[in-house]
Amino acid sequence: MIYLALIGLATLAVWNGGLAFQTFQQYRTQLTVRAAFRTVGIWGLLISMGSMTLLFSSNSEFGLWHDKSRIVEAVIPLIMGIQAAVLFSPADENALEILLTYPRPVAWILAERLGLAFLFQIIAVLFGVLIGFLFFNDHMLGLALVRWLPPTILLMGVGAYTTLKSRVLAFGVAITAVVWFTGLLFGPLLLPGMRVISLLHYPQPYLWAIHPFLQPHDLGWHDYWVNRALIALIGWFLIGRAVTYLRDEEAVLLGATSKQSSTGSKATEGR
Repeated sequence: MIYLALIGLATLAVWNGGLAFQTFQQYRTQLTVRAAFRTVGIWGLLISMGSMTLLFSSNSEFGLWHDKSRIVEAVIPLIMGIQAAVLFSPADENALEILLTYPRPVAWILAERLGLAFLFQIIAVLFGVLIGFLFFNDHMLGLALVRWLPPTILLMGVGAYTTLKSRVLAFGVAITAVVWFTGLLFGPLLLPGMRVISLLHYPQPYLWAIHPFLQPHDLGWHDYWVNRALIALIGWFLIGRAVTYLRDEEAVLLGATSKQSSTGSKATEGR
């Protein structure tokens, strides 16, 4: 079942990637990087670097995070997820009606802002990995460079999709923080053999596949990479759903899809 889900999500990812590439080819000359930079800023980069510096310098026994090799993996997904939740909220976007009249799809605004914020976070990742390698003997350099990526993509999808669907920026941030906190603190309960409530006994053998912060030593390298691929694909799927939502201009402007509006109109006429 896990492999079927993996194949299905991979197919959707390839399809969405193809559509995104076609759109990029069509509108590649209409990038608004300067405007995106003014919105994104560097606050995410500074918070990530400051948080990692604090955690690296904390006492190894009583610090905020004990395993120094996982600091990058713990910090970057949360900050990037929160950024994804706050970078584009239709209810808080200035001149939304004007943006919807442009020939360029409004989804490009979200894509540009997320892409720019992601590039800044890569700088923070290199900073954190370098500190871990130089001062804390983190010899798994290759793993440190990529282990943060799947949970980051997942929380980006959670943040962006939740904010767009709820139209409440704070709700998107809250859900992102809940997913991060639950995965980081209670993720080990998803592993096979752990004691859980009776309702989780049946799905527990499969729950490891959605553990956002699974470690290689938990189940072995094979299952680790399967988990990493599935987590990244779930995040990519949610990002794709967010982009699909933005294609419905009526939903973006009014918070109701065209289908819902037509249903409501028919109901009104029936009265």
